[in-house]
Amino acid sequence: MKILVEPAPSLPLFADDLELVIAVEEESVPALYTDNGLPRPDRHLLLGLMQAVSIAVEERDPESVVFKNGWSATLQTGSKAAEIRPGLVIVRSKAGRFAVLAPEDYASSRRLARQAVRWFTRAIRLDVP
Repeated sequence: MKILVEPAPSLPLFADDLELVIAVEEESVPALYTDNGLPRPDRHLLLGLMQAVSIAVEERDPESVVFKNGWSATLQTGSKAAEIRPGLVIVRSKAGRFAVLAPEDYASSRRLARQAVRWFTRAIRLDVP
């Protein structure tokens, strides 16, 4: 699975072969895209990834977050292509590394990252030991 972003982000991870792409938009359910043949990731893995993303966005980590406006992205999975709408885009490589494409507006980026953490926290029953 590959994501084609124009103009290309500065992080090389966006050019790697990916196993997971998550697109987060304002007030909507995050969209999950997995490589062909892979099962949907575990809820706990997704929550841990969103927590790491939230911290990276909060700290403006240059090794994992690119703040950029005016981009367009297309996700290619085999022979299928899907348009990724602007928002927060999280990619995870097959090696387990992640990168984030976030809006330049820092407040929007933080809001989207926190929204994603809340969404995936709700997916886990916290009352079960």
